[in-house]
Amino acid sequence: MGRILTGGSDWAIAAAGAGGGKACRATNVARAFPRLAESRQARKTSSRAGAVYASQDREKLRRHEGSQANLHKRLAIRYAVEGDLRFISHHDTLRLFERALARADIPVRFSAGFNPRARLSIVLPRPVGVASTDELLLIELDQDLAPETAQARLSAQMPAGLTIRRVQPLDCGERPRPSEATYELTLTAEGSADLSTLVEKFLAQPGVLVQRVKPGDARGKSVDVRAYVVSMQARPGTLRWSQAVGQEGSVRIGELLAALGLDPAQHLHRVRRVAVRYDGLPAD
Repeated sequence: MGRILTGGSDWAIAAAGAGGGKACRATNVARAFPRLAESRQARKTSSRAGAVYASQDREKLRRHEGSQANLHKRLAIRYAVEGDLRFISHHDTLRLFERALARADIPVRFSAGFNPRARLSIVLPRPVGVASTDELLLIELDQDLAPETAQARLSAQMPAGLTIRRVQPLDCGERPRPSEATYELTLTAEGSADLSTLVEKFLAQPGVLVQRVKPGDARGKSVDVRAYVVSMQARPGTLRWSQAVGQEGSVRIGELLAALGLDPAQHLHRVRRVAVRYDGLPAD
């Protein structure tokens, strides 16, 4: 048995049980240092409680995420852009829809963080100056909303030149991707005189290369315009063509017009996108 020191010291009492095993030492330490023992017990209790609370929090988070996943409904909005609105940019179009959705009281879901933004996107942004009768906007909702109600509310907030054509629901797993776009160019009588000849010459070539130059890249890269063209027809006063669209991009309308021998500066504002084929978009 340990030697007991005189003076009634707490350390002496604790040392007295040094030879009595772990249980005896723990008992003596608890007697000598009650606050230390209470602290240790509190930590054990806190640790067990923390594990329970953490498990409960994980369960709550799982249920919350599951409920939120059910709330995140998505809508596909088909719309047309005509008139002067065809000259606004992609970012201006998104801002236009953000404000219109807020005025229409559409329960749009917002992103997290210090600068939350409405969860919406345009699948295939049109070039500035090009009108379109087949644009696609995707939005996420925090509450379930009937497509008919969303279309009626949003149509009432649209400016002149932008028309909501159709609204349809989307499942969470559906990701519409454009695969082909069809355009029409309206020409004057003088401009369409040799159009058939230009189209025949273009389609007869196995490849038509143009140089695409980007800001900061003086060399640019060569693009085969002919490889993207699926079909092309020349009619009196109208040029109609379809071009492939993929993850690697597509041909620019100005590049195609230049390859045909038409001046993009004079004809780009006469182009209209008339149809887009979206893979993964459910039928009406």
